[in-house]
Amino acid sequence: MRHAYRDSSLRAYDLDAFSLERARRGPVFFFGFERDRVIELSAAELRRTAVSTFRRDRTPAAYQVVVYAAESAPDDWLSRYWLAWVEWSRGDTTAAIGHLRRLGLRALAGAPFTWQSSWSQRTLAAGDSAGAIDLLGRVVRRRALDPEPHLRLAALMRRSGDADRAEAEAYAAQVLRQRPTARAAAMRRAPDATAANLP
Repeated sequence: MRHAYRDSSLRAYDLDAFSLERARRGPVFFFGFERDRVIELSAAELRRTAVSTFRRDRTPAAYQVVVYAAESAPDDWLSRYWLAWVEWSRGDTTAAIGHLRRLGLRALAGAPFTWQSSWSQRTLAAGDSAGAIDLLGRVVRRRALDPEPHLRLAALMRRSGDADRAEAEAYAAQVLRQRPTARAAAMRRAPDATAANLP
């Protein structure tokens, strides 16, 4: 990088050596390889790289890249959504719920979501996949700690071509199922833990 930009003050690090403390001193640029070219990563590409690295390695450095990706793109809803589920997967359910609440999601109590005979399922059966996605999105926003609507939404998002959101929803379902006790405890202490009629 120093040679390419003719600047001896530049420092280049592999993601394995990433440090939030160092990055926050900024400015920071992220690069990747595309065939035989070096390209600068967009915010979305950085998020994808960060999440992929964390899911593969689960190292402190990989986690910090996910945090930085969310911090550096505060208007990117999906980056902050990923951070919530990464926090949950690491066992920091309090941080995860804090992120979800800031995104407008809730952890309402009540019976688990049932796909069969739900309005979402009926809407899909009637051929309206966009409507079913909208209804499931509402369920997820109100019942964020229930893995079933995440899983159903992931399948519909994948069919609709939204691979990024589908991957996030599938990961949410996966990590929620891994911590059922934490889910129950979080729903009991949620300030808005009241039963609700859901689509």
